[in-house]
Amino acid sequence: WTHWFGLGFYGPAVIPLLIAYIVTTVETVGDITAGHEVSELNVKSKEYTRRVQGGLMADAVCSILASLFTSMPNTTFSQNNGVIALTKCASRRAGFATGFWLILMGVLSKIAGIITSIPDAVLGGMTIFLFANVLVSGIALFGSLDLKSRRIRFITAMSLAVGVGVTVWPFAFQDM
Repeated sequence: WTHWFGLGFYGPAVIPLLIAYIVTTVETVGDITAGHEVSELNVKSKEYTRRVQGGLMADAVCSILASLFTSMPNTTFSQNNGVIALTKCASRRAGFATGFWLILMGVLSKIAGIITSIPDAVLGGMTIFLFANVLVSGIALFGSLDLKSRRIRFITAMSLAVGVGVTVWPFAFQDM
């Protein structure tokens, strides 16, 4: 199959891919931290450090496998933190059971057809709610920061400028 797809190395793509991998790494650390906080666990414990290391390792291995299959790097999902905040269930057994049911529903075409028939308004409403929970977690994080610090204010301002700026002015880089 390598002859069919003609896999090769394209040098100019290295820097954009490195940026993508760094972004997914930072997002993974943030998602694991938010999940730890929502689960009401101590963020300053060795267990937290072990989970961050394990999450980063799993993310790196899966991203390497994705690149071998000519795909983009994978990333963690912030919505899971919203689900934990909503249900107050952070059990690993519940996660494994959910994964099992998702695989089963994806393999059985009749069940997959039922799932895909859910209206977009229902899925969109739930997605908005879960991302709003992520926003609230971020706002709660600001409550624990020293906003008089120039460093924290700069990081916050740049994050908001880039995040909100693209939404407000989506054509900013169109001519580049």
